[in-house]
Amino acid sequence: MGDILTALSTWFADLWINIFAYLIQLGKLPLPLLVLRLLIDFGWLVIVWIFLWGLLRLYLRSRQMKFLSQQRYILLAIDIPHDTEQTPKAAENLITNLSGAHSQITFREKWMEGVVQLHFALEIVSIEGHVQFLVYTPVQFRELVEAAVQSQYPEAEITEVEDYTKEFPEKFPDDKYNWKGGDLGPVKSHVYPFRTYLDFEHTLDSEFKDPLALVLENMSRLGKGEQAWFQVIVRPEGFDWLDECKAEVKKILGESNAAKQSLAQKILLAPFNAIGAVFEGALGMKLFGGSSPDKPPKKMLDLKPEELTQIKAIQDKKHKIGFMCNIRLFYLAERTHFKGPRVSALIGGLKQLNSNVINSLRPYWSQYGTGNDYWFEWRRKSKVAYKQGYMMRAYKSRNIGDTYPPFILNAEELATIFHFPSLKTVGLAMLKRTESKKGEAPVNLPISSDEDKGSTEGTLPMIKNLDQADELTFDIDNDYFEERFAIDKDKFKKDRDARLKRLEEARAQAKKEDEEKVQALEDELESIVNGELSSEELVETPVDLPKKPAREKKGAEKFFDNSQSNNDEEVPEDFFDKGNPPPNLPIG
Repeated sequence: MGDILTALSTWFADLWINIFAYLIQLGKLPLPLLVLRLLIDFGWLVIVWIFLWGLLRLYLRSRQMKFLSQQRYILLAIDIPHDTEQTPKAAENLITNLSGAHSQITFREKWMEGVVQLHFALEIVSIEGHVQFLVYTPVQFRELVEAAVQSQYPEAEITEVEDYTKEFPEKFPDDKYNWKGGDLGPVKSHVYPFRTYLDFEHTLDSEFKDPLALVLENMSRLGKGEQAWFQVIVRPEGFDWLDECKAEVKKILGESNAAKQSLAQKILLAPFNAIGAVFEGALGMKLFGGSSPDKPPKKMLDLKPEELTQIKAIQDKKHKIGFMCNIRLFYLAERTHFKGPRVSALIGGLKQLNSNVINSLRPYWSQYGTGNDYWFEWRRKSKVAYKQGYMMRAYKSRNIGDTYPPFILNAEELATIFHFPSLKTVGLAMLKRTESKKGEAPVNLPISSDEDKGSTEGTLPMIKNLDQADELTFDIDNDYFEERFAIDKDKFKKDRDARLKRLEEARAQAKKEDEEKVQALEDELESIVNGELSSEELVETPVDLPKKPAREKKGAEKFFDNSQSNNDEEVPEDFFDKGNPPPNLPIG
């Protein structure tokens, strides 16, 4: 054993002697010869490393593609009664429940079986003005999705449907169809959130301005032959992204982010540090870079207002479950009905979420969409056609990771761009949806005639804000999509009839209870008028009616208000000895 240790120590000593002799020799060479010598001696290592890394990635990719090819996905259409009073908080809880699909992947599962974290797709689709909410899910997580929906929306109608994208080609240009759009992503790092539904509540009257209403309204205004697809790929994520949030906060505060090196890292980096020291001593420059001297971190008083806002936004985002996401928006139509500018109105609805201080969503269509910023016409046509085919395949396969780099959104951000509008979120005065019976054509369905067969105008023009609309036309509780794409149409009709019967019974029961309460109140008022029931007896048997909270008085007005004199509480004896003024002291 002693001989082995002696041999190892001798080998390490010779190794370091040779390294330092080599470095001294390098230090004597001029810069051009120094670079050339390093390339000759170590350049092959870089090439071998890149080659091995590429082979490893190809192997891993092949295993993952084999694993994904064995997975089966289904598409669920979700209808919510239009008189629901749920807020986007319910959708946030629904999305949070999807994180239950997250699993820890072991080293063997990753490299031997190619296991990857499965994802979902939250989609809002408009086909000729008929708006539909959909969830694309692995078949083994169907019960998870249905339970998450039913827990927040008990009267929801969930139907398995066929993939609506099948009729569209994957190779362009196409003689029949054309489309415009692509991927959307954040302007800044994904640790910064964009504006969420909590930012759209009016502070004075607590009225909620639904940020999704404008998008849905413009979707419902599409006409014959037009479609709009909005897709959000969500993959449950772990907690590694929280370290990015912490690092960004430190960056804003001016704190050091340098990670501590382990003993093994110090040993491996020792030769490179020595080479860097030789360069710095000979040429006065750092070969491998280096951090500037640490500055003292900023104090709270030194932070700018926007920096305080950014830190608070990052901390708020950390509090909720995160998902790795891709967002896509497509406008599609038959060539005879295609109107490219319509996609601008759909993008305009999402711009409500943008914040110049925190973060914003923007299209990245020049790289991952139908952007056509090319000088030559022949190149523009070929590149746009190629990107149309590539992005269409990515949308139809619900691909994540092969287009715009995925980014983190938390459950609150996702609920902002995917939730079911209701009477409470949009407002009863504004929400005047199309009142049509189940199975009948909605009133805004375009009707062709001999006079307008050649017309390409949509049913209604796009709008930039909801104030331009006399009434909202979208209806998220319609059966157009299910009747066209439902896999089991007979089962859908039976479930629909049973659901409608339950809804009618629930509404009739609620109406009956309201009428009974009103009748009880009228009877008691009539008894008071006729002298049969005194006001004291009325107090003893109050009617269960909603009470408006009393408005709290402020400042001196609240303290000196004589209307509160019927309060039975006694003033403590030492109240005025402690310097408090008497209650009847005149002001001014």
